Amino acid sequence: MRNIYRILIAFILVFFSGCGKEFIDLKQQGKLTDQNYFDDGNNAVMFINACYDAISWDEGIYLGAEQTNHFYEWLYGDVLSDDSKKGSQPDDYQEVRELEEWRQKSSSGFSKSMWMASYKGLFRINMAILRLPNAQINEQLKERLLGEAYFLRGYTYFYLIRLFGGVPLFTEPVKPSEYKSTKRASIAEVYMQIESDFNNAITRLPEKSEYSAVDLGRATKGAATAFLARAIMYQIGTDNSNNHDWKEVYDLTDAIIKSGEYELYPNYAAISEMDGENCSESIFEIQFADNNESWGTVKAGTTASVFQGNRTMTSHPAYKAESKLKGEPEGWGFNTPTIDLVNSYETGDPRRPCTAYGDGEVAHGIFQHVDPIYSGGTGYYNRKARIDPEFVPISMKSSPTNIRKFRYADILLMQAEAAYYMGNEGVAKLRVNEVRERARQSTKPKGSTEGKNSYVAYRADEIPANLLPDITSSGEQLLQAIWSERRHELGMEAIRYWDLVRTGRYYDALTRKFPDNPEVLASCILHSIPAGGNVVNPIPVVPIPVSEATSYGLEQNPGY
Repeated sequence: MRNIYRILIAFILVFFSGCGKEFIDLKQQGKLTDQNYFDDGNNAVMFINACYDAISWDEGIYLGAEQTNHFYEWLYGDVLSDDSKKGSQPDDYQEVRELEEWRQKSSSGFSKSMWMASYKGLFRINMAILRLPNAQINEQLKERLLGEAYFLRGYTYFYLIRLFGGVPLFTEPVKPSEYKSTKRASIAEVYMQIESDFNNAITRLPEKSEYSAVDLGRATKGAATAFLARAIMYQIGTDNSNNHDWKEVYDLTDAIIKSGEYELYPNYAAISEMDGENCSESIFEIQFADNNESWGTVKAGTTASVFQGNRTMTSHPAYKAESKLKGEPEGWGFNTPTIDLVNSYETGDPRRPCTAYGDGEVAHGIFQHVDPIYSGGTGYYNRKARIDPEFVPISMKSSPTNIRKFRYADILLMQAEAAYYMGNEGVAKLRVNEVRERARQSTKPKGSTEGKNSYVAYRADEIPANLLPDITSSGEQLLQAIWSERRHELGMEAIRYWDLVRTGRYYDALTRKFPDNPEVLASCILHSIPAGGNVVNPIPVVPIPVSEATSYGLEQNPGY
């Protein structure tokens, strides 16, 4: 799918330059319109590619001459949690600190960018869902493309609802007359649509193994099933107005496990490297490819790598020259693992150095200097976001590194949690121990020896006795073990915050993260939907962009 992504850029410039009312009303004979465009199979495929493009816009989008702010999922899934801090130098990008401390204003650039990009993408997706059913193309291709569109709509609304709560719900391209008449749907209503979309995708999409190599990375039956399970699991712990239960999560994850389409990748250390992209464990990744573009959405790469790279090496006066000589990738040092996360790993857990690296460690064959002043005070950087110097692009703002959104290990741990709540502790322990067994077999992170960029096994004298023993506990201790395993298996993958919220542990985690600043917790509580009724645990929400709230009469979120 990487080559398709490069071709897509030209398509976007031509096709979407006129997606206003004039485009929708165009009826000239002999010309492409939104009605006949999809009658060409190649056009239909390219249109769906443009829908995938929209979910990759975490750098922001252009609204005329204005570029909106960044909105990487790690800003929420990691930085809002106890696993990560803003990072970088103290005075850089203060808006990230405002987000981390729940001091965002309704004029927040993050909220505006996320909102605008999502609804711009939803316009594309809804156009595809509207026009594809009547397209004169191969039926099998049509069904697959519809499945991909339904998946992407469910994916987009699921992202929106976890951040904002209930949002305006559009299932067709928005008409100008609807701008001011559409209000926010309830959380339950949006989730019903999300579930419907994922179910529609499941019935239409092929399995991963049924795609050709050129289409690797597209949405699959397994991906739609996984995200449906995740959406239900999140509802169970937040707003469960739709009355879901853990058996649904168990059955959905069981379908994925029994499909035989996925397995744990043998070496944990390789999962986040270029070597591990779209591997046997990958359920869904956002695909990227390198090119020489820097800023803006019309490019194939991502800025996620440079944002989280080692700022000490490339900015500190004492190390800049050495770093350039050794080929250290440029980095701005954001999203830095906390000391609490690093210290929470069991002794010798190979996943710790694959998740966070600090001063004196070696990464991709390069000795690392890490100054706390350049890493938000934590002294660590995110190893999973680090780009291998062998794949550094012409522009560091256009990294080819895919962003992992769902792994098979998560499915196993989701089923473990579901099994626990269903009273089946045997299956719960089985699934957790599968994940731990793979972790025990991991090598050191790639390039852990200075001057060599390869995988090296741990020596016998480096492996603690009884490393990561099987979990044998029961009751509450077993549940805690499952949650702990999720933290350490999925660390720095933008999952932790959502886990803390849905399990009712977020307020406590925030108190531990900011022990000397009680105002952070107070502000978070102010901006939360309180527990009560069908709301199982408090749900913190970010502000509806003030421009949207005032222009279209949308109810603002609590405290903004």
